[in-house]
Amino acid sequence: MQSVRLANAWLALRTNFWFVPILTVMAALVASIVFPEIDRFIGDNILRDLRFLSTAEANSAQTILSTIAGSLITIAGVTFSITVVGLTLTTSQFGPRLLNTFMRDTVNQFVLGYYLATASYCLIILQTIREDFIPNVSIALAIIFAIMSFFILIYFIHHIASMIKVDVVIAQVDDNLKHTISSMFPEEAPRGQPGRSVSDDLPEHFERDAIALSTQKTGYLQGMDIESLLWLATEQDIVLSFVDKPGSYIVGGSTIAFAWPPQTAMANAKDIEAGIDRAVIVGYERTPTQDMEYCIDQLVEIALRAFSPGINDLFTGLSCIDRLGGDLSLLATRQFPENERRDSDGNIRLVWSASRFEGFLDAAFNSIRQNAAQNVAVYVRLLEALRTIANHLRRPEDALAVKKHVVMVERMAQQHIIEPHDLEDIQERKQWAVTSLNRF
Repeated sequence: MQSVRLANAWLALRTNFWFVPILTVMAALVASIVFPEIDRFIGDNILRDLRFLSTAEANSAQTILSTIAGSLITIAGVTFSITVVGLTLTTSQFGPRLLNTFMRDTVNQFVLGYYLATASYCLIILQTIREDFIPNVSIALAIIFAIMSFFILIYFIHHIASMIKVDVVIAQVDDNLKHTISSMFPEEAPRGQPGRSVSDDLPEHFERDAIALSTQKTGYLQGMDIESLLWLATEQDIVLSFVDKPGSYIVGGSTIAFAWPPQTAMANAKDIEAGIDRAVIVGYERTPTQDMEYCIDQLVEIALRAFSPGINDLFTGLSCIDRLGGDLSLLATRQFPENERRDSDGNIRLVWSASRFEGFLDAAFNSIRQNAAQNVAVYVRLLEALRTIANHLRRPEDALAVKKHVVMVERMAQQHIIEPHDLEDIQERKQWAVTSLNRF
């Protein structure tokens, strides 16, 4: 449970603007305590030959630090304004779910923290200046920080301009999806081996006699601690079968799982439900920790906005289809983990909804196909992406899922496309995909 909660907590910290700035300000506070002590220890000897970094008068030193602090606070305000503009553009053009990708960028967080930290450092060093003590090393460090701030500001403006480019946004979302695939499905799938499914070892009449268990939580199911749930089922000597999976929206009082045998589950229902509530993480939004469809939906959202009449950016949508085809090709080569757990004696204790390639394929292409009426380029690109996926398939049932999508694209094209030459192009791509599937 700790690993799931830590992953969610770390993700929440990375998508907040306050975490990195607070760390940098704390580092500045430490530096503002340490460097004056260094000044008292070494005196002015270290800067004797660097007169341009040393200050002879207290008033001059105070003026320098005051100017740096005031200027950097102003620049911090400008940096914040630019960041807000970037967030606004991201929301309006790519969708609100892309905000987390933008906010998770460490460059934005570091730049804002750098200016606040340097200003805080100067203000504290300012309080240490006396007529008989001028911390020249500390002041020299503040001057170096101020000079560096010019270069950081230039880089920050370049970075923001690059981040709001559609190709960069799509690439970032695509990288996140690839990372999620690699973390959730790290093993290579053997060729030709059927995928794993729910065990046939469930107790007889499980569906008929199992007791429904409810949850008191409301929100999106962000994660499930499988080890804690296995321990709970073993301790209570029951079998738990979960209805929902990470990414589902659950409502307090609704059924979240079924338990068997009915006598034990009924007698200890409250304890079991309390244990389940402790072992699941529910929040107000979906997260990619155990929910890969969330990352897929981000690319789909960009594509759907691009295809909308208000934006009408065909090539952005086609780029999203290409990325989805590449990601699903990677997913097709990965082994899907078991969706059941057993105790040390081999008794089945825990079952949950299985992750299936067909479900991810539906999430990626159904909405795009349904919103692509009369758009020949979209149909062609979908069939090309399906052909790419077909070349990487390793499971027979995945080939059937891809074939189903090929048929649906062709059927929709025949209903909406009138031009014979366009239909010929679509038929040609469809034949390419079928040929690749036949080789599997």
